[in-house]
Amino acid sequence: MKRKHLLSIVIACLFVACHYDTDDFVRNAKELNGEVIHADCMIGRPSAILYAEPQKIILYDRYDGNLISIIDMTDGRCARFLQEGNGPEDILPGFRMFISSENQTFGIYQHQMSRLNLYDLADITVANAHPLSARAKIRIEEEPSAANVISAGKYFIGIGMFEQGRIHLYDQQGKYISHGGKYPFKGEDMDSKSRFFAYQSYLASNSSGKFVVGSAYGDNLEFYAVDEHGRIILVKKYGARDVLFSMENLTIRLQDDCMLGYKGAWGGEKYCYLLFSGKSYAENDHRTIGGKYLFVFTWDGQFVKSYRTDRDILSFCADEKNGIIYAIVRHEDDAVMRFALY
Repeated sequence: MKRKHLLSIVIACLFVACHYDTDDFVRNAKELNGEVIHADCMIGRPSAILYAEPQKIILYDRYDGNLISIIDMTDGRCARFLQEGNGPEDILPGFRMFISSENQTFGIYQHQMSRLNLYDLADITVANAHPLSARAKIRIEEEPSAANVISAGKYFIGIGMFEQGRIHLYDQQGKYISHGGKYPFKGEDMDSKSRFFAYQSYLASNSSGKFVVGSAYGDNLEFYAVDEHGRIILVKKYGARDVLFSMENLTIRLQDDCMLGYKGAWGGEKYCYLLFSGKSYAENDHRTIGGKYLFVFTWDGQFVKSYRTDRDILSFCADEKNGIIYAIVRHEDDAVMRFALY
């Protein structure tokens, strides 16, 4: 009887360990209050903050035919870059952006063309009034094309409606190398389109080839590394709550009680930073964006600490060196704010 009792305790402990609850991250979150950043120029309605440091902030901000706005924090001046259109240096609609702060690279992936443009971050300054030119244009050679591609060390990683694997790995010329990762819960039993939409994710990476995948719905969170043989290795996995949805004509329909999960990811040299909602779809007024929780993890998937902001964040980036989070927040006209970590 004692052995049976002990076995029951062990099984119960394993059950708790495997069915991880994000309440553990939320419970001891430190409160953060934001400070509005003012600029001496007109900002449109920015939908993403891409990079920030004490000297400059870069926004995805459709304004006067351009996609990128930069604010010089020393004097408040602004400049606009990257015209939307069909020209040789223009960007067509249907793209995803990333910035790798460690190697000072700004990337735009145009998934309809399977083309990844890379720019030098140092070229994006208010003083550079000339049109921004890509230092490299890489064709991601795969069909179906990836929906999003970011850099991860000496590789690129992509997610999409793939028949095999959740993540695909590419070399510096855009050629497919390998695939890895499995969709959580019942995802492996779904067709490629349904599971991609159900477990659509935010990505962040560092220069050593480690990266994180955070599901937008539910609380699935996975940490990966690329080994010396170009294989994608799962390092750590969290998640206990599946996405609650139905599919109608390739459109995902969330149930009211579906948990909204990770709403942004940023990769620093030391840590990765994740924006998390935790609300139900109904509690968030049937909007799928925004969250107040910021989780900090090591690149090996170990939880470090968490914060709760005083208002919903729509997009964010981290200045890891100076311990500051910059964010677009739901405040009047979606203001840009800074949050000092402590």
